[in-house]
Amino acid sequence: EGARNLRGGVRREWGRYARAGASVYFEEDAMTPQEMDAFSNLVDQGIKDSENRLKIPAERRREQAGKIFFFVSSKIDIGRSRFRTVMLPLWRVQREAAPCLHWTAPFVARCESCPMWFSEGFASWVQRSVSETVGGYDAKVFARRANRGVDADEVRYLSTAQGQAVLPFVLEGGEPPDIVAERRAVGAPFYVLSQSLVKYLVEHAGVETVRGLSASEDFDAELARVREKNPEEVKVDWLGA
Repeated sequence: EGARNLRGGVRREWGRYARAGASVYFEEDAMTPQEMDAFSNLVDQGIKDSENRLKIPAERRREQAGKIFFFVSSKIDIGRSRFRTVMLPLWRVQREAAPCLHWTAPFVARCESCPMWFSEGFASWVQRSVSETVGGYDAKVFARRANRGVDADEVRYLSTAQGQAVLPFVLEGGEPPDIVAERRAVGAPFYVLSQSLVKYLVEHAGVETVRGLSASEDFDAELARVREKNPEEVKVDWLGA
């Protein structure tokens, strides 16, 4: 409810920076015009770079045409997205720690029937992959060493009680309890493990195949078809790798 009220107020009263793929609204006087212009360019370029990295065909891009709306405000406590709208805390944007590429990924490759581990792991993988190979920045919210070091982070978490507690929700589905309230104890290991698994899938099946999973109506069945293994076998192979 608060997010809807904020969006309405911003649209009426605050400045807008329009780009081809995004419209970015900023809290009044929060940043200089030059900073807001630069961030809007960064967001718009990130959308294009994500589409290119995921090898999305031109016709699919036209089908999904429509701007993504970004709202930057000190009234936003934590980043979130819904209905082509991304809410970003002002302090993260000011410190170049806003996970813009992460939040963009679900709109670039819609994932309406995906389990939470895939949607979050996929978005994390996209953010790191684009920032490592093309441009933009990695917000480093949970995984500190991008895709190159996420497996080491995964191994470290699996040696802890927190990592073992969230492991059943990775690949098997569902939402770990208290993932919002306990961002570090629950969210961090869950996101890192999920990103590591998506990275494993990309390395063994390719970017386009994994992107295709996001559009599947029966995710588990499609994953089993792609890997020619049941989920438990996929998990064993990933952990072994």
